[in-house]
Amino acid sequence: MISIQKPEDLISVSLYNIFSFRKTDSEFYDLVSNWNKKIVLYVKPFYELTIIFEDDSIKFQIGSTDKYHLKFIIELQTFLDLAYGRIGLVSAVASGKLKIKKKYKLGTLLRFYKIFFNSLDKVVSNPVNNYYELKTDSR
Repeated sequence: MISIQKPEDLISVSLYNIFSFRKTDSEFYDLVSNWNKKIVLYVKPFYELTIIFEDDSIKFQIGSTDKYHLKFIIELQTFLDLAYGRIGLVSAVASGKLKIKKKYKLGTLLRFYKIFFNSLDKVVSNPVNNYYELKTDSR
């Protein structure tokens, strides 16, 4: 099973919920385990967040690192458009709404796509069951 660091900020809370949805999925485990990559996600107008895939864990670090493998620069609205399928990944890159640094590392890019964007698609397909937990003991 993949361990995911407890989030400390807004963006990592969202990513934690997205990744936690597939935490017990064997396909997700195969993609994440022993990958050892650092991906920087910069959601404008917020801040940069480094996602660290290391052995069987996913960690979050506020800020960027010089030794990243991929860096995504995206506006919040474009991020939501990608999540809800209003725009595709290729058209977002082609229109300049999504900028990817070191995109020549095609294997890393495709693997992160399978990890993150496929998880995002599954969460968005049924957000009540896949993302939010209903608290039955609250009033």
